[in-house]
Amino acid sequence: MKFDDEYCNTPYYSNGFIYSVPGNEKGKGAMKLKLAPDGKSVQEVWRNSEVKNLMGGFVIVNDKLYSTSRDKRLRCVDTNTGAVVDTLKNVSGSVISADNKLICYTDNGNVNLIDLSKPAMEIAGKFTISKGSKEHMAHPLVHDGVLYIRHGKAMMAYQIK
Repeated sequence: MKFDDEYCNTPYYSNGFIYSVPGNEKGKGAMKLKLAPDGKSVQEVWRNSEVKNLMGGFVIVNDKLYSTSRDKRLRCVDTNTGAVVDTLKNVSGSVISADNKLICYTDNGNVNLIDLSKPAMEIAGKFTISKGSKEHMAHPLVHDGVLYIRHGKAMMAYQIK
């Protein structure tokens, strides 16, 4: 099996499967691999060339893989089939999950809250990071009901309970 040249995002392992969403433009996209029981080989289950993540990572929630893509879309991929089942436009950057919601910190400083309990993804809340400087490239963190976001030398904390 030939792998692409660049895999910046951390892969995800669950129940004998490895999920990866590379950022390489020339790459073949998101993938699900089956790990052999002895751990010595992998077999490709599916690949989706629509989903190529730049730097924001990806999350898996309730058998759905969520990843922002180079074309500024948040995509929801069914982990069983590899098919894109939902898309939100104008969302790029880092994505994390908490309490059946996604938090997307975009490369233009917007923080979007996406409720996953609805039939289709939609932005349920939004605010803009106004402190700090330079690019919006950090990954947010949620701990004990507080959302932490770094922008340059500034660190913001938001109560989200």
